[in-house]
Amino acid sequence: HEMNGFKCAIIDAPQLFESGFDDECDITIAVISDYEKQLQRIMLRDALTEQQAIERLSNQHTTEYFRNKCTYCIENNGTLEKLQRTVEQYANMFKGE
Repeated sequence: HEMNGFKCAIIDAPQLFESGFDDECDITIAVISDYEKQLQRIMLRDALTEQQAIERLSNQHTTEYFRNKCTYCIENNGTLEKLQRTVEQYANMFKGE
């Protein structure tokens, strides 16, 4: 994208650090939320029991992992609209607007 004149590209990469592709990124941003909010969302989205959701989260990196690895972290404990506004603010910051 840089060769085509773009200032930035957004990559949704759940395995970014495991793949080593983070070395190709100037900036990394994680969207994280509190543990309880993660549980609620997983149970609702995937129709899981609380125990199933706990097991799934136990196989994922913690928010602390992403806080330590990423350049920025966006807290997503509110509404979808609030998240969209925050993401737009970051996008505008990196586009130079």
